Amino acid sequence: MQNLYNINVRKVVLMGPPPVGCAPHFLSDYGSLNGECIDYINNVVIEFNYGLRYMSREFIRQYPDPVISYCDTFEGSVDILENRVRYVKWSAKSSHFGGTATRRLSDYH
Repeated sequence: MQNLYNINVRKVVLMGPPPVGCAPHFLSDYGSLNGECIDYINNVVIEFNYGLRYMSREFIRQYPDPVISYCDTFEGSVDILENRVRYVKWSAKSSHFGGTATRRLSDYH
């Protein structure tokens, strides 16, 4: 952030990572049998996002002229994953969402 500020960047959008512990790659690598998210990975993402949000607030306190927006993609993704029928139309027969999740994403809050 300081380097960007030093070269006169004054508008920044910081995007925290989504719940990558729910990504198919990690579900496969960590042996998720029923599509449940990987707690360890999502908890690391939550801590990272907290640190990113804190860092942006501290920077704004020291340098009030830049515009820094923090985008919490974790929370937005949780709503989409938990309520996917609200966002897309799909059928159980043709879906890649097969199986039922045994752990709700809201458990990570």
